[in-house]
Amino acid sequence: MSTETQIINTNQEIKTIKTDKDGKAGIFGWWTNSTLATKITYIRLAFVPLILFFYIGAIEFVGSDFFFFYGKLIAFILFAVACVTDWLDGYIARKHNQVTDTGKLLDPIVDKVLTLSAFVLIVTDAQILGDADFDRFLPVFAAALIIFIPLARDYIVNIIRQLAATKGITIPADKTAKIKTMLQFLALGMFLFYAADYNMDPSILGLGMFFDIYRYVAWFAMISATILTIVSCVIYVNKYNKIVKTIESKEEN
Repeated sequence: MSTETQIINTNQEIKTIKTDKDGKAGIFGWWTNSTLATKITYIRLAFVPLILFFYIGAIEFVGSDFFFFYGKLIAFILFAVACVTDWLDGYIARKHNQVTDTGKLLDPIVDKVLTLSAFVLIVTDAQILGDADFDRFLPVFAAALIIFIPLARDYIVNIIRQLAATKGITIPADKTAKIKTMLQFLALGMFLFYAADYNMDPSILGLGMFFDIYRYVAWFAMISATILTIVSCVIYVNKYNKIVKTIESKEEN
């Protein structure tokens, strides 16, 4: 048995929340009381363990033909769908006025979990790192850099966000960060597909000119994303400094 309680959220909008007979949100209140856009974000987060399971299964379950031939392919498809939902939840939130504080907080966190998981998979996969020059899709030194730089950037930005929060400051994400995320999705997707294609018989990419072009495009996307990762971090730091200086100057006056 359930009742309905009306509360006012932070956007001063009336929202009906389903509660149990004691007036408390049910165990699935986080889902039932979420907007459609936020539910899609939750689904994207649920994709992460599935991606890890199928990708790692292709490496660990060597005796299974299903996992060997299709594990990484399924992981790639799930990753691609997850990337599409990143655009979809934002589109729905804006079109149907479903932008919420929960969505603003959850969406970038889920994006980071998704990209970090994919980063870890590709930089620990021997098929991508390769043992021979002709087979090395990703050099080891580059693998270290492409995972270190995003981690360092997120660490710095999180510190700034905490400092900004103590001053009551909210710094919105800029377009550079959004483009960076899109390029990361593209590059990681291409790397994951290469790993899946490595196990496929017959191979789609092959080892000819098409494979070289594919590798160059993947590398271009990854290098561009890495550069924008650094740029977006610098922009974030500058925004924080400007806002702090503006506040301090007003307080002095």
